[in-house]
Amino acid sequence: MSLLPSDFLDHQEIHPSLREKLERYGDQGGLLGILVYVFTYLESEDEQLAGTAAEIPPLLFVSSSLHDDAIDETALDSAVERAGESSTRLTTRQFLNQHVTIGDLVFTHLIDRLDDLPDGFETGKVASSIRTIGTGQLDEDGFGSSEASKADAVRRLDQRGSVWGDLVATVVGASGSYSDDQLERLTTVSQNLLFVYTIFDDVEDLPEDIENGVANAPVMLLEEGAVDDADSSEAVVDAVLESDVPDQLDALVEAREAEVEAAVRRFHEDGDYSNEAILEATSRALEWYAESVCSRPLEESVSEASQRTIREQLTGDDATKREYIDSIIQDAPLYGVPADEIGREAATLSGRRLAPAITHLVHVQTLAAATMPMHLEDAFSRLREKNAA
Repeated sequence: MSLLPSDFLDHQEIHPSLREKLERYGDQGGLLGILVYVFTYLESEDEQLAGTAAEIPPLLFVSSSLHDDAIDETALDSAVERAGESSTRLTTRQFLNQHVTIGDLVFTHLIDRLDDLPDGFETGKVASSIRTIGTGQLDEDGFGSSEASKADAVRRLDQRGSVWGDLVATVVGASGSYSDDQLERLTTVSQNLLFVYTIFDDVEDLPEDIENGVANAPVMLLEEGAVDDADSSEAVVDAVLESDVPDQLDALVEAREAEVEAAVRRFHEDGDYSNEAILEATSRALEWYAESVCSRPLEESVSEASQRTIREQLTGDDATKREYIDSIIQDAPLYGVPADEIGREAATLSGRRLAPAITHLVHVQTLAAATMPMHLEDAFSRLREKNAA
């Protein structure tokens, strides 16, 4: 993760398991940065501004996630590294010290990025959004899963997920390039996307959240008394899987997906951006992610042979090109995007210009799928595997 200096990542005292976390959280948080980069560059056409602004959400995400890990380990014995020889294991003190200290150091890099932004960039609004995220984390102890209502579950998802979408829109809007109406559309898109992915995260992390006493939305949606009747975390998971909770979550996802699609359409209509401009912004954002954030080289997830296939598919006849573009977009880690329309518009662009963007998109999809569920059914599949293990 080149967001952080190599001498920082290679510090000999950082445990290998923690270095892996830094990379994984960087990969995940970098997806937020892609959104910031696309919309910042789309209006400003300033590569340096877009790149600097795009680093803000992933740096905060890494810092916040490390602090969360330290807080969530309420049973301190479980915090100790279990794998490897005893000489490589972390003591509880080392575990907590490294997570909190490195989280603090990552946050200082976030401050540096804010200082690097040009005059006129409204950093105060970004700081306010960061405080909102912190306030939501402070409120976490106020959530009790067993006695919560559906409204409580939605409120928690908003405080854990939608606030990150709000940060994305705030960073984009801090450059002053967009109108209030455009920012409202962007906020709707980013908030709801992050709400949806927080649902996926809560489903996949259900066993760990139960063990750590962390409020979890699927548990909140269970009928009153269901948790009290369960005699183990596995039984709670079974109760969730056998209840109407999956249907409730599916309905929440569909509703948020519809809001995203409507906002995307309105933003596109209002902005009147050309297909070429959208491709340029997207290509630069994906390239930024590959070069500045992700933990794996492009060739590891998209081999030379695969890159050659992408070029061949995009420079073939129109039918082959359109079919291939549709297959890629359908798998893209975005909810609510009007895929058919995007595929139709993308097919009008030069295949040679599309190839690098599609190559980087496949790279991002591969990394994202390896670290987090991309769809609700994926999250439940992972949950069932965990519970059966």
